[in-house]
Amino acid sequence: MNKLLLEILLQITGITAASGIHYQNEKLYVVSDESDYLYEYQLTANELKKHALTDNPQELRSKQTKRDYEAIAANGTDLYLFGSGSKPNRELVTQFNTQNQAVQNFSLDLLYPSIASFAEINPDELNIEGALFRGDDLLLFNRGNGANNKNFIVTVQGKNFTEEFNIFIQDIKLPQLNGINTGFSDAVLVGDKIYFLATAEGGSSTYNDGQIAGTLFGCIDTKRFKVKYTEVLSNDKKLEGLTVLNQDKKNITFLLCEDSDDSTQNVATIYKLNIKK
Repeated sequence: MNKLLLEILLQITGITAASGIHYQNEKLYVVSDESDYLYEYQLTANELKKHALTDNPQELRSKQTKRDYEAIAANGTDLYLFGSGSKPNRELVTQFNTQNQAVQNFSLDLLYPSIASFAEINPDELNIEGALFRGDDLLLFNRGNGANNKNFIVTVQGKNFTEEFNIFIQDIKLPQLNGINTGFSDAVLVGDKIYFLATAEGGSSTYNDGQIAGTLFGCIDTKRFKVKYTEVLSNDKKLEGLTVLNQDKKNITFLLCEDSDDSTQNVATIYKLNIKK
């Protein structure tokens, strides 16, 4: 693969700590790990809307009370926003309908502890940073920045993922970047391949942010759940959101968002990345 070129596409004022994005119908949906809103940016009109996801929403939540939305996944006209699970108040998923803007919140206090148990990690090491739907299955991506550095993909099957489900776990070995372990920060499905981001961050806490040491871009073969390749995307940026803008037979264009871990920055930078299939 040729060297990856990351380009700034736009900057959206009014969003802090962007942690996940989804592109659909000329709209870019953005979640923040510090906010109780889902942000909707209309690309053609350059207009930002925000949708409250809870009663009495706050734009900037404290670390102790925030839901810590770290992943967004689309299933039909519904978007699902997942809390990281690193604390009990973060064990939730919010369902948002893009047609009528209806919001429903569901507890994952059965699913997340079950995942931690099957993965043989302590509950506070769980850190869900990516999510996608593959047919009827839900895939969740755990960022291995806990004490055991366990990156893994959880496949959730069943009638729903709140009460009636089966889970399967695939451990994924990711390389270091600048001498620091990397961990999943988002993923998206294209055909039979999963494209993902993995960030390097100093420290071994799923709760406290560490020093940013860069981001990898990679690809996983879904037939064997093996990493096909990884490439350095940045040596100093923490890129946490990944979505497909467009594709043809030979190329894919992704959009990415950056989390600078600085709550004083009220601007979300959106990047564009082109790769060959």
